[in-house]
Amino acid sequence: ARATSGDKYNNNKFSICSIRNISGVLTKKRNDCFVESGQPICGNGLVEDGEQCDCGYSDQCTDSCCYDANQEEGKKCTLKPNKLCSPSQGPCCQRDCTFKSNTESCRQESECALEGKCNGQTAQCPTSTPKTNYSTCHSATQVCINGACTGSICEKYHLEVCNCAIEDKEAEAAELCHVCCMEKNNPSTCSSTSSDKWVRYFNKTVITLQPGSPCNDFKGYCDVFMRCRLVDADGPLARLKKAIFNPELYDNIAEWIVAHWWAVLLMGIALIMLMAAFIKVCSVHTPSSNPNLPQARELPATLRRRKNPQTRSRQRPRDEPPQREQYQMGQQHPMGQQHPRGQQYPRGQQYPRGQQY
Repeated sequence: ARATSGDKYNNNKFSICSIRNISGVLTKKRNDCFVESGQPICGNGLVEDGEQCDCGYSDQCTDSCCYDANQEEGKKCTLKPNKLCSPSQGPCCQRDCTFKSNTESCRQESECALEGKCNGQTAQCPTSTPKTNYSTCHSATQVCINGACTGSICEKYHLEVCNCAIEDKEAEAAELCHVCCMEKNNPSTCSSTSSDKWVRYFNKTVITLQPGSPCNDFKGYCDVFMRCRLVDADGPLARLKKAIFNPELYDNIAEWIVAHWWAVLLMGIALIMLMAAFIKVCSVHTPSSNPNLPQARELPATLRRRKNPQTRSRQRPRDEPPQREQYQMGQQHPMGQQHPRGQQYPRGQQYPRGQQY
């Protein structure tokens, strides 16, 4: 794919293949295409042939000098009686329907033209006086020619602009967006403005193209970071397909495996251990129809059992005293011995406080 500039020769010519494809589309759509009427349309806000003025329809027209488009035929889009002009005709007409004086500005100064001023005789703004040819413009990447910023900075030094072609791939993306100049009819002298060849003209100053300018022989465009981005006709899915099924990718993977076989072995062992641990942990929670196997545990219950002992020890109330067993003086209770439920004690013997039997 190529990004062709519109100011180059033969930019409006098409190849045989393009003509065949375009002709097929036009043949099918020719009955539905818009046809230029050639007649002025009163109410569109544009002063066309056969109209004196055009301020739009009645709900849009704020002009006291012109009849709106809702008036009858022969009256609409014409000047009202005793009115010299209409603001719809141009910036040099005032709201009182008179021309502005020759001291009134109607166009701001540009890089290649002086400020435009009214002449006091027409509503249109006269053509501005152009600045000197070869004055720099467009961030010093171009020069003015007859009041328009159309020439390259190379023309200022009687050189021709050319497309940079760099062999170094690392520097290619950056230098392809440099302004490059060459001697007339001598492409072998094409070099960037920062090169030693044109040091007498540019003093090794790097002049970059504007974002969106074509680069790399019209095969790409310069982005805002001054990198040449190639125009890719394929979409993201096509690029992904090429990346996945690229034979070079698999060759590189095979070479890496051969060179780092020990790393592949370690990764395989680690993967097997990880899978074994995963199966071991999950097996106790997996239900089974085998009656000889223990019943599957529920994962929330397992987590709750592990959490509750720590939670109970941390959440014991501060004002709750530790439970103690009280005995009568001189009576000893064997450590760890529990009284069976329903055991009879002699009359008058005290039960341990807080203990039930």
